[in-house]
Amino acid sequence: MKKIVLGFFTLIFVAFSGAWLKYLSENGKAAFNDIYNGFSVSLPTATKILFENIEYWYVLLAVIVIISFLPLFASKGKWQYLCLPISIFSIVALVGIVYIPGLLSSSII
Repeated sequence: MKKIVLGFFTLIFVAFSGAWLKYLSENGKAAFNDIYNGFSVSLPTATKILFENIEYWYVLLAVIVIISFLPLFASKGKWQYLCLPISIFSIVALVGIVYIPGLLSSSII
């Protein structure tokens, strides 16, 4: 029962990561680039790498799925609980990579 509940919540957070990546690949990248270019914000390296390779969003999602579900299926005991923090960290990191340039810039705020 524990694996089912952990797997369900991990799947929800991984699905949010996938939806975010899909949004960025379709039209989000252009929207964020327009906003940041309009305010003359220089993008950090992580944001540049994500935006330059966003057409391969499915590869990043596959890596997130493997890393998130690996503790659930490959370990026993308390290590299984790592699947939730890893999946939550993945969505927070993806959203943070996109929004950090705007938060660090004083010209947007």
